[in-house]
Order: sequence, then structure tokens, then C-alpha cells
Amino acid sequence: MPGYPIQRLRERADKAWSYESVNFTLGELRLITVRDLLEADNATIILSEWRGLNLVQPSGHVPKYATISHSWAPSEEVQRLSAAAYRPLRIDLGNNKYHEVSWQGLVEAAKAAQHLGCVFLWLDLVCVHQDSSEDKKLQIQHMGHVYEKSTAVIVMPGGVAATQGPEYYAPWITRAWTLQEATLSPSNVYVLIRAAKRDPNYDYEIISTGPRYLVDNVDDKIALSKLQDLLSCRKTTGLKITKVDKVTKERTRVKFIVKCFGDDESLITALEGVLSGRTEAMKKSAAWRSIWLRTSTKPQDMVFSVMHLLGVSIKVDYHRTRDDLILELARKTKAFPSWLDIGEDMPYDSRFGLVPAIPIFHPNDTPSYRIANRLVPANTLIEHGTFIHDYDIKIQTSTTATFEGDLICAKIFLIHDQNSSHPSIFDLSGDKHTFGKLDHATGSHVVVLGEAQVYGLGHLGVFQYAGPQVIFIGKSAQGEWERIGKRTTIPKSYVDNAGRWHLTIGGPPGSEFTPCNC
Repeated sequence: MPGYPIQRLRERADKAWSYESVNFTLGELRLITVRDLLEADNATIILSEWRGLNLVQPSGHVPKYATISHSWAPSEEVQRLSAAAYRPLRIDLGNNKYHEVSWQGLVEAAKAAQHLGCVFLWLDLVCVHQDSSEDKKLQIQHMGHVYEKSTAVIVMPGGVAATQGPEYYAPWITRAWTLQEATLSPSNVYVLIRAAKRDPNYDYEIISTGPRYLVDNVDDKIALSKLQDLLSCRKTTGLKITKVDKVTKERTRVKFIVKCFGDDESLITALEGVLSGRTEAMKKSAAWRSIWLRTSTKPQDMVFSVMHLLGVSIKVDYHRTRDDLILELARKTKAFPSWLDIGEDMPYDSRFGLVPAIPIFHPNDTPSYRIANRLVPANTLIEHGTFIHDYDIKIQTSTTATFEGDLICAKIFLIHDQNSSHPSIFDLSGDKHTFGKLDHATGSHVVVLGEAQVYGLGHLGVFQYAGPQVIFIGKSAQGEWERIGKRTTIPKSYVDNAGRWHLTIGGPPGSEFTPCNC
């Protein structure tokens, strides 16, 4: 199935990119031809449309294209580089608003795409009609499939205006949409970085006890590295690069510092969890944490940007509130209730049941909670050291329920010595398990969530068994059951033969324990 050319813009024309007077079809896949961007003296955007191509179940030929993952807000280094290149490209957003990038960055992206064997390029700024709300809705609805079916994903951390070095900070990892862009086809995701070719007059020695250092040069100035490899190099520990003069044998240490992913370990381990989690539950836990960690321009994007990763389709409707959308997402993913694994220190609202209270949304900034009359960044409360890899608890809440709490089916234990700093529980044989010193309210019961593993940083991710995780619950003054305090582990022997109970947590008061055979 060939594409239909619908728009052309040459760099020499010195015009803004616009869909004005273009005969386009709402929601169709549109791609930029790589070879035309690489014309020596006159880079050209030729946009074609693949009408009737279903990316979910393609019946015809899918063109070989690379998708670009970037942040609209450029890093300081990219601003500097694009200003020096002075090849501005303005994108018409409608209502006399424009977004400026650079032909320089677009050409570098095309070079990387060609290097990866791709004939076409997909970039949201050009391939989505930025002045059509209807086209945006349709494109967002199947955006996940656009990235999933691409031959390669090229990450430009500092923005599409230029290729920056990995040693400079970039906002890419903080953006909502970049999570699915980087993880739907993890083996084909590359980071485009500014890195000179190795000097042929030197030999290079690489000593590594963990990180993988693999850089594939596209030309003399830019190179590609697998995303997971570059993530593993963000800390210099365990990676030593030395260049050795072939004649004099003089040795010089080579610096390779990766700062383009920032230093927020919650963000980084959530990304790594989606990329390399050992089970679907672990990957989905990491995706849920990212809703609490990342940001966007519109609050609804926090759901629309992650629904494809969670295997859910929600109609794109920006008139709905973020709270409604998150609850629908939770109800539709109850088979993997990974929203139980977001964190333990954030507030809980009984209306939401076991779904954590939704943080305050700040456009293009870190979400937060208001605790004790001060704003607390949500990323300080998110779990990043442990993942639940297999759930024992079952959520029975209806998929259409809203603010009615959560009906659970789970193994539940009564806490003895509740007023002690070392409360305990008993298994069926009478064996006693005493918790370590607890400086928080423990409630009256513990509920088993499932088996957990401790996550250690590393280029492949190191997971160690942690045991069955439990949360504490108790009745509020109003009489409804609620989650209280932190979570902890109990012996596996306690869980194996324990009975199961139904209980509604959150919602209206008055729920009681009911034995079940689920």
C-alpha cells in the first residue's frame, strides 16, 4: 500500500509547516520521507498519508519507519546547539501560535533513521495535525500502535531541534508520553547522542563490571546507543574507558558521563521496570508509578499516555476529569491490580478504595501532595526498591464502579498486641510472627498483596526475592475500612494455607469479613 503525498516544504522556502489547504484524512498514519530530508543543500519535508492502513491488525505492507521520542521543551544544550545552527523550522499550532524546532535536528534524526534501515520518519509535530482537535483525538487513540509497529524508536532527550551529548541534562524522562514511546518495542529503542567517532590513532580499552558501553556512530558527530545500555551507564561506577596511543602507548582516561536521564531514581527505576520487569505485574507496577511521577501539559494525558502499556483502551475525551479516568483505568486493569504497588507513604482517600489518592497536577512540573500544609513532591513517596511480581489478592470491584471503594478477595490476618510497638500475627498452626518495631499505626489486620522482589540497579536489572508483601488496614472513625501506614513482609509459610476473605475497603461504612472459596 503506497502513501499519498499530501504536503511538501523545502527549507529554502523559509515558511512555517502548516496543514492549511492540505487534503488530509482524519486519524490516518502520516510519514516523512527520509531521503528528501537528506538533500544536500535543500532539506525537504514530504509528508505522505497511508489511507486505510490498520496498524492494530495490518492486512497489507507496513512501511519501514522510525518514530521520534522527544520533549517539546528543549534542554539548555539543545537551545544552544539549535541557535548556533540557525536553521529554524516553525510548526503552525493554530490561533497564531507556533512551536519552533530546527531543520538541523530533523536532518540528524533522518540520518539516524537511514542508518537503522528506515525509509520513513514519524514525528508528532509534523505527522499529527496540531491545529485539529479531532485529528489529535484519533491519533492519540492509536498512538501506542504507531510506536509499537515502528521499525525503530529514536530518542532525542533534549528535543528534536538538535542532538545533544549524553552529559547534559534533558527533560525527556519527566514527560508522560515518552514512557510508552520508549517501552512498547524495547529492543528497538535507540538514543541519539552527540559523540565523535573514535580516533583511528588510538586503541580503546573498556573495562566494565556491569554497564554496557556500545555506541554506533552515524557520522562524525552523532551516534546511536541502545536505551537500556545508556541507562546502565548513567553512573560511572564499574565503567572505565581508556584510549591508548598506538605509537607512544600513552594512556588517557576517556570521560563518558550520562546525565540526560536526570538523577531521580524513582523515575529511572520506573522506566527500567517497564523495560526489564520479569513479569507482567512488575512492568505494570512500573507503568502505574509513572502516572504519579511524570507530567504533561494536560492532566488527562497521564492516563491516555499509559493506557496502551496497560492493555486498556479508553476513549480520548479531554472533558473528563483525571480522577474519573484514573479510576476507570484501575477498574479495567483489576486482573493485574498493579496500582496497589505505587507506594506506601502517599495519602489514601477512602472514596478511591485501595487506589492511592490522586496527587495535585502541576502542568509540566512534578505532581505533589499537600501534607501538613506543605507541598510534598510525589516522587519522594513512590516505591522504587521493590516490585510485586505475582499478585495473590483479587479485586472484585465492578469495572463500572466509581467512588465505591474496592471489594477484595484476599488472605487476611488479625493483628495481636495492637497497642504494642511489636505487634504480631499467628498462622493456622499457632506459630507467631512478630513485626519489627513499628512507629506508625498498624490497624487491626494485614492483607496479603502477593510475592515481591527487591530490585537492584544494573544493566540487566537484579531482582532478589523479598517474600509475601502485606498492607495494614483498620476501621476509620466513620466505620469504613481503610489502608493504614507502610507495607511489610511476612513468612511465606503463613500464606500458603491461609483462608480467603471478602471485604470492601473504602466506600460506604459497614463492610464485614465474609469467608470465600475464590
